[in-house]
Amino acid sequence: MKNIKSIRSRFLQEYKNWIFLPEKVDYFISENGKDFTLLKSVEHGINVDNKKKLIHEFSCKTNNTKAKYSKVLAANIGKCPTGQPWCWWEIMAFYR
Repeated sequence: MKNIKSIRSRFLQEYKNWIFLPEKVDYFISENGKDFTLLKSVEHGINVDNKKKLIHEFSCKTNNTKAKYSKVLAANIGKCPTGQPWCWWEIMAFYR
């Protein structure tokens, strides 16, 4: 088990290639890998129609929580007006 101060993940939005930020990102931790506790659900205020390419960081402070396992769920935007939406996860980092 490790102390975790924060969890961060970055996602890409590139409208012209149907790549969109997730609507929200949920961060979970567990001591046993079976029973997960939701730490935080993080949303953003960026418009889905924003045509600029961008990378957005979602983060969750954990107040030195101990955990052995983590789970991150990223909810996509659902139906894309021009085709199948993609959600690209660039990186995830844990800080101790």
